[in-house]
Amino acid sequence: MEISVSASAWSEIKKTLNEGEYLRVSARSGGCSGWKWELDTEQGLEDKDDDVFYEDGFEIRCNHNILHEVIGSVTIDYLVTTNLVENGFVFRRIVAPGHSCGCGESFTPIAEIHGDKVTVNNI
Repeated sequence: MEISVSASAWSEIKKTLNEGEYLRVSARSGGCSGWKWELDTEQGLEDKDDDVFYEDGFEIRCNHNILHEVIGSVTIDYLVTTNLVENGFVFRRIVAPGHSCGCGESFTPIAEIHGDKVTVNNI
């Protein structure tokens, strides 16, 4: 499983990252498809349960179980449109790209696509 970030997304992320911070990719239960994307900047101690990726000199962290059971491989992009309301981060799943809601804010966990039930308690 991997997480990558497009050049346009990095351009936006760099505007908010302070020295010593990293990008946290995660998900939480909710939304019409079951889980919702989360994207935050954090600073702190390393978590032994995190998978760590490096891109353009920055760290990207994601909990191992969330990445492998819920999110799957993903590319984070930043969409710019002529309508400011629609601008923002989008998540493009590499595996099972069609398993998300119409607005793109929630998605079906990767393990459920393969027949396993995913809950907050079992990840």
